[in-house]
Amino acid sequence: MSLSLQSQKFILPNSKRFFCLIASDCATLMLTLFLAMSIRKLWGGVIPLEPYLRLLPFFLLTLFLNLYRGLYGNMPMARPEEMRTLAISISLTYLCMGISFFFTREGIAISRFTFAGAWFFSLFTVPLARAFLRARCAAKKWWGVPAVIIGSRERVPGLLEQLRRTPSIGLRPVAYVGNEPSPDGDLPLFSVEELQDYSKSHYGNICALVLADDTYASSELESLSNLFRDIIFLPNWYGCELTVFGTTLAQLGDFVGLKSSQKLLDPRRRTVKRIIDIVGAGTGLILLAPVFALLALAIRLDSPGNPFYRQKRIGLGGNPLYVLKLRSMAANADELLKQHLASSPETREEWSRDQKLCNDPRITRFGRFLRATSLDELPQLWNVLRGEMSLVGPRPIVADEIAKYGAAFELYKRVRPGITGLWQVSGRSDTAYTRRVWLDRFYVYNWSFWLDIYILMQTIPVVLYRRGAR
Repeated sequence: MSLSLQSQKFILPNSKRFFCLIASDCATLMLTLFLAMSIRKLWGGVIPLEPYLRLLPFFLLTLFLNLYRGLYGNMPMARPEEMRTLAISISLTYLCMGISFFFTREGIAISRFTFAGAWFFSLFTVPLARAFLRARCAAKKWWGVPAVIIGSRERVPGLLEQLRRTPSIGLRPVAYVGNEPSPDGDLPLFSVEELQDYSKSHYGNICALVLADDTYASSELESLSNLFRDIIFLPNWYGCELTVFGTTLAQLGDFVGLKSSQKLLDPRRRTVKRIIDIVGAGTGLILLAPVFALLALAIRLDSPGNPFYRQKRIGLGGNPLYVLKLRSMAANADELLKQHLASSPETREEWSRDQKLCNDPRITRFGRFLRATSLDELPQLWNVLRGEMSLVGPRPIVADEIAKYGAAFELYKRVRPGITGLWQVSGRSDTAYTRRVWLDRFYVYNWSFWLDIYILMQTIPVVLYRRGAR
């Protein structure tokens, strides 16, 4: 493929998306500040408005830093990385505010609680507002960045399925470049000449998705760089074990390799994760104590027996783990399961495949509500506080599931199981078990503080909308 571009005009990112994201960030920062002021006032503080109004121009620094780091650009950014970048720009903004207070003495009129609270809450409200904006606008044509697909025709259907199933990624396929039409009849076929014309009129507001195989020449990629400012190179690694590992480029003289670092297996990072677990679980148990009492009463009224029970699972190091749960099944659950499996070959196959049943006869009426909302898992905060589990991690498995994990079981044993995890926010029971194992491995190798925060935040809408729950 020999391509050239005579004239390239720079076009700002999609204006509607660009200004929507800026407006979202700016409005959320201001509203969070005024929310912190209101909370302080409710606690009896005297909050003069004028000093806080002088803070508002500082938020322009956040917008500038976000723009510089590409948060308003065309290329999608991984959500944990987006949260990390937002946290840095917000923290730098509040740091500049603090320095300004020190030198101008305006900080005397500023409540330290309000200042610290506004900073802390902004770390979460800004990405939440962005997630809400994406959910509302992702399906609109002006939101997604037009993307031209180039390369392996056989891999087009899988890529299109991913992009159309998750429009919040922010890429909208508009054409396929090749000698034959794409397997998807709705995607126009572009010749090389048509691609050149299209890229000239859309330069800066379009990207190329290159589905490359082993024979893809570097000269072809260099030619594409003359047409596209943004290129996503997708090697033929689908199903390759290498895709699980968190890798970065490493240059060794004239050689370029991939470096993998198992962050969650680093003792220092595990200490940070454990501190977060203790604070989160301790706070949750205190705040949710009244909820536990109400749910326990409802369980007792629905069916006889102890509202709490312990279920044997496999924990850290392969040791037995007894997770605490709210009872969602009948007292004679084991007997009911045996009878049900004995009477239905289809049910036995489903149980063997997923270790779950769509229509489980053991579950009580109120138990179905508990499971659909995942409220039955809340007592596991006690397991987290005891150090047996983590807030985020692979879901604890039973002995019968070890064979399904295969070699990945050794990796599973090296971390604490979690109340929620990447599997929970990626479809839960709607995903195949092999994908669950893949997601658990991916989480361990690619762990970061921001990945945990992202999963915790994603768990809320997943539970509210009961996605993949059984």
